[in-house]
Amino acid sequence: MQTLYFMRADIAKQWPALKPALTSTCLFLGCKLPLPQKVELIAIDDTELVKDETHEGIVKFNSLIINNAPFAQDFPSIELTLTDKQDLPLIRRKITPKEYLNGSKANLDDGLTANDEVHVTLNLKLADQPVTGFRAFLVY
Repeated sequence: MQTLYFMRADIAKQWPALKPALTSTCLFLGCKLPLPQKVELIAIDDTELVKDETHEGIVKFNSLIINNAPFAQDFPSIELTLTDKQDLPLIRRKITPKEYLNGSKANLDDGLTANDEVHVTLNLKLADQPVTGFRAFLVY
C-alpha cells in the first residue's frame, strides 16, 4: 500500500485506466494525485521582452510554453532574469503558474495537456532599471 501511495502519480501516468481509482482513493485518504513534472519534456519558445510604449517603466514578457510529453503535466514556473548591457542580472523573479494563467481559461488543476501549449503575456514594472536583455527558464 505504501508503494501505491508514494508512486501514485507515476502509476496514473503509466496506466491511465487506474487514474479514476487512484483519484477516488486519494479523496478518501485526503491526499492529492499530483501531475507529472518532467521539465525536460516541456519547452519555452517565442520568448520576447517588449517595452510598453503607452506605460512608463513597464515591459511585456511574452512566451509560449509547450508540453512535448504524451501525457498531461503540472504547469511549470518561469524563472525570469532581466539583465543589463554586460548580461549581469538586475532582477530575478520566479513567476508561478497561478500568476501567468491569471485571466486564462486554462485550469491549473488539469495541468498542461499532452502535446499542448499555453501563451504567456505578463506586464512587468521595471522601476527605472537599465534592462537590455533577459533569460527565461522553466522550473518545478
